Amino acid sequence: MSVKLQEKLKRAEENVAKLRKQQRVEGRLEREANRKKEKQRCYIIGELVVKYFPEVSRFEPGTKAKNAVEFMPLEMFLQILADDEETVMYLKELAREKLPKENPSG
Repeated sequence: MSVKLQEKLKRAEENVAKLRKQQRVEGRLEREANRKKEKQRCYIIGELVVKYFPEVSRFEPGTKAKNAVEFMPLEMFLQILADDEETVMYLKELAREKLPKENPSG
C-alpha cells in the first residue's frame, strides 16, 4: 500500500473515531437533559400532590429499603386509584370541567 493511501486511511479512521466520540457525548448530553427534565417533572408533580394531600408530608424518606415500607400505603392508594379506570375517567372529566374556559376574544 502506498504511503499516501495509508495516510488517508489513518485520517479516515481518526475521523470515524472522532465522530463516534461525538455521538457518545451527544447521547450522554441528551440522556442527562432527559433525566433533568424528568426530575423537574417529578418535583412539580410532588409539590402538587403535597399541596392537595398534605397528609403525605408525614412520610419520612430514608434508605431504599425503608422507603419501600414507609411509602407502601401511598403506593397502594395510587395503584388502586390507577387500576380503577372508571373512577380515573370520572375524575379526569371533573377536572376538565373545572379548567378555566378560554377567552374567545383573545
